[in-house]
Amino acid sequence: MVRNRRLPAALAHWPRIRHRLQGRQPLLFLSYDGALAPLVSREDMAVLSRGMKEVLRHLAGLCPTVIVSRRGRQDLASMVDIDGLFHAGSDGLDFSGPGLSSGSRTKAEWVVQIRALAADLVQAYLGTTGVLVDPRDITLRIHLDPAVRADSDDVEPILDSVLRRYPRLRKIRDRDGLQVRPRLEWNRGRAAIRIEAELAPPGTRRIPLYVGTFPTDETAFQALREKGPTIAVSEVDSATAAHYRLENPNELESFLYCLLDYLQENAGDPRRED
Repeated sequence: MVRNRRLPAALAHWPRIRHRLQGRQPLLFLSYDGALAPLVSREDMAVLSRGMKEVLRHLAGLCPTVIVSRRGRQDLASMVDIDGLFHAGSDGLDFSGPGLSSGSRTKAEWVVQIRALAADLVQAYLGTTGVLVDPRDITLRIHLDPAVRADSDDVEPILDSVLRRYPRLRKIRDRDGLQVRPRLEWNRGRAAIRIEAELAPPGTRRIPLYVGTFPTDETAFQALREKGPTIAVSEVDSATAAHYRLENPNELESFLYCLLDYLQENAGDPRRED
């Protein structure tokens, strides 16, 4: 159920969250852009703070920690290059980590499709300045160079025309422009449930703890709401299924250090199973 009341602050209500985790090991989901790293105009500039890298490094050794992003998994892994982390790229379509099977069992097939589309688009955009075709794993993004000021009214119709040859791929508009991805019924909620099934099967006493942004992670908030704490990172309240709110990545970093202290204190708790 989507809530539109004012969300309680996760830091102020840490004792309540800690109580819900008691005797359990968190399966920690963390959205990259807007949560772990601030939203910026260029995605390559969205970098982790030194403190965030340090706390993630420690958390990875104490509980399964999954980094979620719309970026390709390989790009995501290069942005968060920390041993022991799980990476869920392309909104969880493609994920991997220690002992975890690939979330995209037909990944090679999609990679072939994306590469073929990229080659066709490069030809189609010949003579159109300021357009970059950027294939990444099982997704593709169209970048427009702001210095050249390419006309997006010309760019999108060309993409639409070429995509007619690829009925299994679809176009998506997001805050960064145009993206192409497999035509699958998929979202972060489905990804979270699928990853939970692998990393928190019955008997492990693991409880999901999902931190993301609105509306990007709303399907995950809804999917996990009855299973464990969910936290939206946002400066303003929105109608969301999340339980709690953090205002920005700095607050998230502070919250993660609270979680780290809890895990270190309870590392020898016999009720927890890894």
